[in-house]
Amino acid sequence: MIKEAKMRQGSLEEFKKAGRMELVDHAENEIGIIKKYLPEALSDEDLMQLVKEVIAEVGAAGPKDMGKAMPVVMAKTKGRADGKRINAIVRELLK
Repeated sequence: MIKEAKMRQGSLEEFKKAGRMELVDHAENEIGIIKKYLPEALSDEDLMQLVKEVIAEVGAAGPKDMGKAMPVVMAKTKGRADGKRINAIVRELLK
């Protein structure tokens, strides 16, 4: 489901650039329907707290330990946060 929402979001941006407002409306409607079935997204604060807990749990100490933290965070978020967001927060905290 998340993949479908991302795909439509990408299409939405392209439709806006092309000025195809009928397709923009259609894509926005589809995204709205898909989002009803997705789990609620984690806020930045909640995600930051979760990442901090995982870093402490796995004993990650620096950038070389991203491989320890990322799989655990991804498993705990289970689609409630974008992987790019998670990666950025893990990188920031492991500097």
